[in-house]
Amino acid sequence: MITNYLKIALRNLIKHKLFSIINIGGMAISLASCLLISLFVWDELQYDRHHPDGERTYRVYNITSREGVEGYLPIVPYPFASYMQKDFPEIESTLRILSTYGEELFEVGDKKIMESDGLIAEPSFFNMLTVSVIEGNAESALVKPDQVALSATLAQKYFGDKSPLGETIKIDGKLWNVSAVFTDVPSHFHLKVNYVISFSSTNWSTRFENNWQRQQIFTYLKLMPGTDADALEAKFKPFVEKYAYPTIKEKGITYVPYLQNIKDIHLTSSKFEWEIAQRGDAQTVYILMVTSIMIVIIACLNFINLSTSRSIKRMKEV
Repeated sequence: MITNYLKIALRNLIKHKLFSIINIGGMAISLASCLLISLFVWDELQYDRHHPDGERTYRVYNITSREGVEGYLPIVPYPFASYMQKDFPEIESTLRILSTYGEELFEVGDKKIMESDGLIAEPSFFNMLTVSVIEGNAESALVKPDQVALSATLAQKYFGDKSPLGETIKIDGKLWNVSAVFTDVPSHFHLKVNYVISFSSTNWSTRFENNWQRQQIFTYLKLMPGTDADALEAKFKPFVEKYAYPTIKEKGITYVPYLQNIKDIHLTSSKFEWEIAQRGDAQTVYILMVTSIMIVIIACLNFINLSTSRSIKRMKEV
């Protein structure tokens, strides 16, 4: 019986070639397009989903105004982290990051290679951003000046199978002590990280401790469990009015800080200046989602219409 059905179906397909090509081809192309779009959308939505405390980990960004021109900056002044943690008990911990912006020359023995994707970070980097240390101590790896932590790939490149802990590496002519090796960050991580230099190696803590104008620091906050992020964000405007406005407003500059959840950074940072994150676009993702649904709906309607028109020709038989 099944063989008979298959024979009849095959004969009908051969007899009505144009109908078969349009109907089957249209459905196949639409389903393939929908699957490809769905895979892309799924991939975009995976960024930063690996953080166990992602729901309460945020980055601070500023909406600035200068001479009537509005700007979006993912970077804030240096004092933000320390003053926020002092004023807001809702904040469990903070993290400040600087980008090296560009490439730097690495030298170990005869090897001299330009490397990119470097960061300058505080000791809370590994805990806040869920980066696993496989050699060394995560708590002390970025405490002292002149310390550098390398990714597993970078450590293998320069030191082979030998442990790099305690070794020195020259970066742009300066010697650094290798204090830790961390696992290569996941591909769905908003930051690309090859190496991390200790923040204490810079002079920011002494030179910019009370500078509320210069915005260059990527600042992350981990909130206490159960904290209402919107309620905390509402306190930010009075915060900058108290500390920053007395010095910056007379220069024609104002800004208001906001919170951006770490899981949203990849898709909601397209309009930011000086951004170092891997950026997608939430609007594009939503448009593609709607498009894939519309493609399937149109293909189904097309299939129904063609099948209905064929059935009219076979009405007597039906």
